[in-house]
Amino acid sequence: MSKRYGKIARLPRALQTEVNRRLAAGEPSRILLAWLNAQPEVQTLLASEFSGLPVNKQNLSQWRLGSFQEYLIQLDAEDYCQDMAANADELDPILKGRLADSLAAFMTVRYARLLRNWSGEVTPEFEQKLRLLRGIMGDLTRMRRIDPPHRRVRVRPARQPIRPSPSPVESHPSTHNQVKSPEIKVDQSQSN
Repeated sequence: MSKRYGKIARLPRALQTEVNRRLAAGEPSRILLAWLNAQPEVQTLLASEFSGLPVNKQNLSQWRLGSFQEYLIQLDAEDYCQDMAANADELDPILKGRLADSLAAFMTVRYARLLRNWSGEVTPEFEQKLRLLRGIMGDLTRMRRIDPPHRRVRVRPARQPIRPSPSPVESHPSTHNQVKSPEIKVDQSQSN
C-alpha cells in the first residue's frame, strides 16, 4: 500500500485503526473529529508538526479516500480468509490446496464489484480503489508464480544402465514375468 503523509497518517497505528473502525461503524465526522482531536497523542503531534491546527473534515476526507479504503479491503480479505479457514474441510477438495488461486478469484470479484458500482466517471476515489486492487493482484501474481501446484511436472523414464546381450537364461520365457518396469522420476523444478 502507498505511503501517506497527512495528519492522520502520522498518528500511532492504534489511533488509525480506531479512526477506521469508527468510520466503518458510520460515526458522524463531527463526533469522530471531536474525539480524535481530544486525544493526547494527537494534540502532541499537531503541536509539534502542524502548528497546533486540528484534524479537520478535509483531513478526514482524504483519509477516507485512501487508507480507509485499504482498511475496508483488508477487512473483506480477513473475513474471506476466516470463512475459508472455518470451511477448510469443505473447501480443500474444491481448492485442491491452491490458496493463491482462491485469493485471485476473490480479488476478481472485488474488481467486478468496483466496475459494477462505477458510474463511468474517473474520480480520485475510483482511481485509488483501482490502484489498490492492482497492487494486490500484483502480489497475488507473484505468489502464484512460486505456488508449487503451478510448477510443471515432467515424467521421464529413469536412465537404465546399458546391459549386455541377454544370456540364454534371461531370454527364457519363464523369466519375463520377473522383469521390472523402468522407474519413473518426477522433475518438479519450475521451468520459466
